[in-house]
Amino acid sequence: MAAVGQGPSVTILLPLPVIQTCQVLTIAVAAPGISGVIATAEARLQGRRGPRLLQPYFDLWKSFGKEALAPEGTGPFFLLAPVVSFACFLTVPLLIRC
Repeated sequence: MAAVGQGPSVTILLPLPVIQTCQVLTIAVAAPGISGVIATAEARLQGRRGPRLLQPYFDLWKSFGKEALAPEGTGPFFLLAPVVSFACFLTVPLLIRC
């Protein structure tokens, strides 16, 4: 029975893959934004102007547009290491239980 002044409670159940996809997208999209907020706050506390709030997003866009260069004689692991580390970063939210 609901308390006076409260309507019925509604529970929405989403399938686990949908929840996990939302978690990964939230981490991938929000992490640079949080980094930008922290950098801006630190600069303001130190009396500086600091970077733009969206600067981490601009840096990522620029980094993804660059050509992958590898010295001669390096193995495939040299080029795969950034991809593997990014995949690990995005796998962590999948381990969080709902």
